[in-house]
Amino acid sequence: MPKIELENLPKRHVPKREQQRWSNKIATPVEAFFFRHRKKLILVHGFMFVFFVVALAVPLYLDIPTENDTPWNNFTLFANYAMWGLWFPLVFLSVVFTGRSWCGILCPMGAATEIANKKGLKLKIPLWLQWEGTPIVSFLLVTIWGQTLGVRDHPFSMAVVFGGTMALAIVVGYVYGRSKRAWCRHMCPYWFIVRNIFPTRCCAIYTKEKEIWW
Repeated sequence: MPKIELENLPKRHVPKREQQRWSNKIATPVEAFFFRHRKKLILVHGFMFVFFVVALAVPLYLDIPTENDTPWNNFTLFANYAMWGLWFPLVFLSVVFTGRSWCGILCPMGAATEIANKKGLKLKIPLWLQWEGTPIVSFLLVTIWGQTLGVRDHPFSMAVVFGGTMALAIVVGYVYGRSKRAWCRHMCPYWFIVRNIFPTRCCAIYTKEKEIWW
């Protein structure tokens, strides 16, 4: 299949009635900004990946926080706050206001699986992975696993759960799919939540290449 150049595609037609909606007035310049700087998104992906790894690894080598410590003077508490106080709320808010923008732009797991896919085996995605219930099973397993280990209270447990999820995302991306995020679409435990909130979005950012899912 010949490669489709985005620059050669016709501009998307937006009906005048839709142009007047406040959501489209916000989405249009945002979409144009990311399209204009799409080649620089790899820098955002790299930053998020490094921050993710640091937030998981560094607390393992630090002392246990005391009662007087806060997220502003203790990195272990800051990493915990970044994961549970910022990460997940921002995921949900981004889905409501900009669709799957978090998944495509900021998620380090999505970026890691995409990079692995470029160098990977690119095997056909098996039917068991394409099953609609796979994200649900993945979500339940990660949730039960996390609650069993006390993922919110112990740095080691957080590193095991999130680090294991990241490793699995890289493996799936390396083995399956061709220019597609097989992990994000079929196995990501958070996609189960995103998919159910997505219909409530105010606006969304889509690619103009129909062959590319993200």
